[in-house]
Amino acid sequence: MAAPLDGIRVLEVASWLAAPSCASLMSDMGARVVKVEPPAGDAYRNLFAALMGSDFVHPTFEFDNRGKRGVAVDLEQPEGAELVRELARDVDVFLTNLTGPRLERYGLTDQHVRAVAPRSVYVVLSGFGLSGPDSERQGFDQSAFWARSGAMSLSGEARDAPSLCRGGYGDHTTALNLLAATLAALRLRDQTGESQYVEVTL
Repeated sequence: MAAPLDGIRVLEVASWLAAPSCASLMSDMGARVVKVEPPAGDAYRNLFAALMGSDFVHPTFEFDNRGKRGVAVDLEQPEGAELVRELARDVDVFLTNLTGPRLERYGLTDQHVRAVAPRSVYVVLSGFGLSGPDSERQGFDQSAFWARSGAMSLSGEARDAPSLCRGGYGDHTTALNLLAATLAALRLRDQTGESQYVEVTL
């Protein structure tokens, strides 16, 4: 039986939850996903290793990274960044949550990727956008989605301290928005033959 994303190739250069869980949803739909991690591993993977021991892989990390192949690449080395650009040549979707300065430093901006993959869909998730006063800040579920959006002010009692959101709540909500935007961009790419750019924030 055919899957909706059979034949679609995704290169994920991302960590933590929102972007990786979006890539796993694409894998569920039949896409071939390759995840690029630094030699020490995804920061989310390492969070649990620090708490539970180096051999422990938490089920939530596995859940948000299911269905992928993986490769370890040191982007701080010029040959590492070049390898990722080589991997990007054959992809339909390039998905990242690196900050703008890091994308520039590694040569992985949408212009760099489009130069080697002219029909690709470039998808970037950021905490607060790639332009504006907070563009270089990393964003997380609690800070960007829950607090900065104002959602935190809508819960709890007026006399109490603001409540905290459950871990991954905003990340997984954002992943669905990221998936919808990516699928729409793939559809438009197939209709026009032109590369597409997707940007979603927490």
